[in-house]
Amino acid sequence: MLALAQREFEPASFDPAGDLMALMQDLEISALIGEVDPPRAEAVAAIATAKHAGIRVRMITGDHAVTAAAIATADIGIAMGITGTDVAKGAAKMILADDNFATIVAAVEEGRLVYDNLQKFIRIQVANLFMFILAFIGSSAFAIAGTALLSPAQVLWIHTAIVAPIDAVMGLDLATPGIMDRKPRPFNQPIIVRSMMVRLLVVGLFMAAATLVLVQLGKTNYGSLEVGQSMAVVGLGLMNTTIALNLRYPTESAVGPST
Repeated sequence: MLALAQREFEPASFDPAGDLMALMQDLEISALIGEVDPPRAEAVAAIATAKHAGIRVRMITGDHAVTAAAIATADIGIAMGITGTDVAKGAAKMILADDNFATIVAAVEEGRLVYDNLQKFIRIQVANLFMFILAFIGSSAFAIAGTALLSPAQVLWIHTAIVAPIDAVMGLDLATPGIMDRKPRPFNQPIIVRSMMVRLLVVGLFMAAATLVLVQLGKTNYGSLEVGQSMAVVGLGLMNTTIALNLRYPTESAVGPST
């Protein structure tokens, strides 16, 4: 609200170097101007979604020090690209090109999707890393095939024809339903938490044990290490497919999160 007032006086009596505040007496209100800057229609829903996802919405302002201090505990500063000042753009870590708050929420959702898919990719890789290490150690420890448990070509086949396609699918997976219902993760949280690392170790141990059993069955029942190796390669393909589905949603069923 802006109030305009006026007062009449003799121009000859006006002294620009005098006490101007003395003239601010007996003023007559001439106009009241109301200004409103309503939020965009889509901002209401976007802010509600952001709060539901655990994101605290803050606005930079020069009106009050308390407000400015609250903005300074913020994790990232975002400036408006169209109406924002050059100073705000220079200080911000991100510039919102379309001045639309809903774009921020869309960016957060996309970031969570990328991080989620990266975790899926790494989980499959780590599980297979544990499997190969434990399998070759077990092969030597139990005198099954020594370091010849699998040939280099078979190891390469598992990586390129089995694990790599699964990783590609996981890396391009759709967003997990309810991804915006989660609370923000702590800054110091590793990409694979300890409980998940233990789970991947158990998965790798299972795959390694199954590989050793299949190779041994091939040697015992068919008298051929090559047959056992072929059985192990087929078994690892099936196990990787099953485990990928199981690790896709760590806290839900392999089919998908419950809704």
